Amino acid sequence: MLGSHRIATLVLALSVLSALVFVVPSAPTTEAADHGDAPFVSNDQGADLADTYAFLDPTDNTRVILAMTVRGFIAAGENRNFGAFDANIRYRLEIETTGDARPERFIDFTFSKRTGATAPQVATITLMDGQTFTANTTPPSTCLAGAAGCPPAPTITTLGATGIRFFAGMRDDSFNFDIPAFGNFVACVTGNVPPGETCPTPVTNIFARGRDSFAGYNIMNIALSIPRSLFGTPTNDVIGVQSLTQRRSPTLFAGSPDAVAADGTATGHGRWQTIDRAGNPGINAVIMPFARKEEYNAATPQDDANGRFAGSIVGVLTALGTNATNINILAGVVVAHGDLLRLNLNVPNSSLGAGEEIYSTVGYSGFPNGRRPGDDVVDTLLFFVANQPPGGLSDNANVNEVPFGAAFPFFPPPHQPRTAGAGAEDHTRN
Repeated sequence: MLGSHRIATLVLALSVLSALVFVVPSAPTTEAADHGDAPFVSNDQGADLADTYAFLDPTDNTRVILAMTVRGFIAAGENRNFGAFDANIRYRLEIETTGDARPERFIDFTFSKRTGATAPQVATITLMDGQTFTANTTPPSTCLAGAAGCPPAPTITTLGATGIRFFAGMRDDSFNFDIPAFGNFVACVTGNVPPGETCPTPVTNIFARGRDSFAGYNIMNIALSIPRSLFGTPTNDVIGVQSLTQRRSPTLFAGSPDAVAADGTATGHGRWQTIDRAGNPGINAVIMPFARKEEYNAATPQDDANGRFAGSIVGVLTALGTNATNINILAGVVVAHGDLLRLNLNVPNSSLGAGEEIYSTVGYSGFPNGRRPGDDVVDTLLFFVANQPPGGLSDNANVNEVPFGAAFPFFPPPHQPRTAGAGAEDHTRN
């Protein structure tokens, strides 16, 4: 069970449901974090959210780091081709400060169309109070790994007198998860093992494989360092955060077919429609039944709080053998007050979370109290899914292959194409 200090932290972060109605279990799906979590968005890479982060700056707890990642699985050799933000998408951070499920503050990001393979894009940032600023992104790195000054330092912009610092560009994807092992774990637990395959005893030995499916890949990252004072006085000193990607509907390609082929100009004429949303890790990708994934992305935290997806969440967790106590803990994260990543601004933080576990680290302050770049969110979820086993449960994909930064934006630098000779292999682990 959790030690008293960790229970206290967890209680600050969770609103636990007192009761949920059990339904007939359905077979869980096996994807990861929010990467490619639904059929539609998996075919729209520019809008495919991966993860949302909210944590106190470990070097200065008077600042709050909010971040979102999008367009994952960029191989280093494709940095120039895929290292960009879609100019037709609005990337949004929604922030809730009153303790309910309705975000009332918004930070929006849009990006100019690319003008060259190594040129920065211009970001337009609209803050919570409506102020608008522009800033350059960090261009995609094109150097060979091992070269001097490779990759270049990230471009950090301070947004006027607000004191907010802004970063946007390519980073290493620091999310860790052994997707095939988890898929086999689910198959064994639910009795859906393909013919001819067998399950180990105990079934958790599946995780001895210990290979991170995200190792070696880059991702696009937007991050802000915000003075805590700009959030005012949130209820119980807790903020809730989710990320959205949105496109205008309809979006029209301007000019004749020949002109479209020449410059690809697109103009949005309708209202912004949400393509993907991400609050807490793994909810839509891992817990939501496949048939409801599109519906979940199109819904809102208010829908979550009204119980729209509660039955499906309980059904999947029941199929995985999770008991009522832990179902209530997990469902309480995303149902009672909506699927918003909640951060208590009064819980001190002194690290990025790497190497820490909720069931063993004294003074643990990470997920589900916000989320730091190094938080092992999969191990945390497995701990509750498996009914808090002594010593926890790990997928053993727990070490990031690129060191974290010591200063904002903190997320690791992107992988680069490898040089020839010894150590030239990439870092992917499939």
